[in-house]
Amino acid sequence: MNALANSRARSEEGAAVVEAVFALPLVLLMVAGVLDLSALVKCRLSLDSAATAAVRYCMDIPEAAGDPAALRSYLASIDPAYAELGLSVSLGAEESRSYTHIVYPGVSEAAVRRESRCTYQPFSVELSYTGSYYTLVGRGISLAAGGDGSLSARCRESGCIDRTDGSTW
Repeated sequence: MNALANSRARSEEGAAVVEAVFALPLVLLMVAGVLDLSALVKCRLSLDSAATAAVRYCMDIPEAAGDPAALRSYLASIDPAYAELGLSVSLGAEESRSYTHIVYPGVSEAAVRRESRCTYQPFSVELSYTGSYYTLVGRGISLAAGGDGSLSARCRESGCIDRTDGSTW
């Protein structure tokens, strides 16, 4: 009776080892995939943040939109890793719009219409990153999808530079 119980316990232990041997590569593959996916998400979030900061900087200091070196220097001051990003700034043509203000000077006075004009220049900032995956899983997926096996991401943000000369009133 004891020998039968021992042989059954040994066969169950052996079955658990065989199951673990078959499951371990799958678990490792899933962990590697999570690592690569998290690297891709982190890269994308970082690019979004850097592109938003670059657009805000160009809107505050319009000369920076025409000077990629100044913009790159600003991004490097935020995070030194941003200095390695691919940077492209596209300036659109200046545009001008007219609009009408309706001003109510006092309660009993009639509304006054005032014409105003504003000038602005649309622009966009594109940042790109190319690096490598943490594991070979991402590289393999990239190659299978027709990529070059590297981790790459792009982000494009747009804004407008106020070019209005003087008061709009």
